[in-house]
Amino acid sequence: MAYLTKPRGHRVGMADRAFRYGDGLFETVRAYGSAPHRLGEHLGRLRASMLALGYEAPDDVLEGTVGDVASLLRDAGSSDAAVRIVVSRGDGGPFETTGEPWRLVDVEAIETAAVRPAVTLARIDGAHTPGDLFRAHKSTSFLRAIWARREAVRLGATEALYVSADGLVGEASTANVFASFDGLLVTPPLDGIVPGIVRSDVISVARTEGMIVAERPLRVTEIAEADEIFLTSSLAELVPATMLDGRPVGTGAPGPVWATLLARYRDLSPR
Repeated sequence: MAYLTKPRGHRVGMADRAFRYGDGLFETVRAYGSAPHRLGEHLGRLRASMLALGYEAPDDVLEGTVGDVASLLRDAGSSDAAVRIVVSRGDGGPFETTGEPWRLVDVEAIETAAVRPAVTLARIDGAHTPGDLFRAHKSTSFLRAIWARREAVRLGATEALYVSADGLVGEASTANVFASFDGLLVTPPLDGIVPGIVRSDVISVARTEGMIVAERPLRVTEIAEADEIFLTSSLAELVPATMLDGRPVGTGAPGPVWATLLARYRDLSPR
């Protein structure tokens, strides 16, 4: 079987299922210089998704990925980078596969910011579906995130807050969500959301700092009264949200819980 690291500029055929049907999976890894952060965890999540969704021979497809990432990062130099790993099931129609799976590893330099700018949130009703098994997997079908982000911008915000039909908060378009309430840190449970690598790190760091952390259902009416809200993702790390639906979150400025956890999280990264 052919397991390819397709370089930038390689052409994907029209029959490829990732292109034609969104039948692909991906991971995005933050690299600090030549050091990819939590690469093993990202590959473990990707492998688990491949197994859950019936991709053939995931271990063979992913073999050599660590070496490919290291080589590409060396070639890229000392800049911080986004490492994108994509897996396709291969060529075929909607319900059958005629080709072989492949993977792509791509590295792109990113700007290193001391602190990412705060975001403003708009609730997008119906974007979160508790019990949606597919949301646990990072699919190349990005339509929901694109639509939700566009809706948020249309509403005057910079990021979408996914909310279910009955008012439960899920995640943001490309990040997990945390809210702080007078010493209690709450994040929605892993029910219809991506099990974020940084989400897991932040929970661990917060508990080490002596914070009380609850993974439980969080209603949009509750999060609207939070002292702080922040988002977590591999590329952005921890980003504060200062507005929700046009109203200030807490004081309307990034708060001390976010600042503490960002500093402790960065202690974990190979800066």
